[in-house]
Amino acid sequence: MSNISDPPVNWQPDPDFCGTFNLVSTCLTTLLLCLWSAVHVDVPSHSGKCRGLWVRVGWISVGLVTPETLLFIAYRQWTIAGEIFAVANPFEASTKPWHRLSLQLKEYLKWGGPQDSGYGEHPWTMMHSYYAAMGGFVFDTQTEDFLPASYRNGRAVITPEGIQFLLRNQPDLLPDLSVEEISDQSKANGLSKSVVVVQVTFFLVNCITRKSQGLPVTLLEVTTVAHALCSLLAYAFWWNKPLSITHPTLIR
Repeated sequence: MSNISDPPVNWQPDPDFCGTFNLVSTCLTTLLLCLWSAVHVDVPSHSGKCRGLWVRVGWISVGLVTPETLLFIAYRQWTIAGEIFAVANPFEASTKPWHRLSLQLKEYLKWGGPQDSGYGEHPWTMMHSYYAAMGGFVFDTQTEDFLPASYRNGRAVITPEGIQFLLRNQPDLLPDLSVEEISDQSKANGLSKSVVVVQVTFFLVNCITRKSQGLPVTLLEVTTVAHALCSLLAYAFWWNKPLSITHPTLIR
């Protein structure tokens, strides 16, 4: 038993150093969290959760080895989605990247957006553009009699160039989807993405603060910071892209 005369235990600050297990577990958790949440795979042409899972694991492996490759793919898909958006909204779109970023911000914050795209009842947003660019619209070739018999064996994914052609010439052929209908299929929304960004930003600020105070920063932490920065940039490009959609929209 403790002596009644012992002094009370006061609040004790955290130590100035970081243990090996805490360091390794924090870096690995942050690294996997960045890659798992940042990778936005395309819609599989044939439904199947296992297939989509393996594709995502493969892209996570690519991002783990070469994070700049993942960042380049995110930027390329952002430019493709911007081109589709420009065709659907000729009066709203612009070729300047900063203008497309402002449109994405307005779309996320619900500050308006395209009012009349001439596409359908629902306005065509950047989320629609990403959904179309990621293979969200497919032809059901099993019911198309005008195709040869050798092609009537599954689904034909409409490419981004095909989407632009349909928007220019036959926009009524594309299903008139709302943002809510696409968001319901997505496995992540703006809130869950914001939580991941806050967690990764906290890790970056923690490493920068320790370095400014003269505390040592390990090579593992530097590597994690580099991956986190690339993941945050890819996250910004893929912000309006739906996550892990397994079923495309069939056009019959």
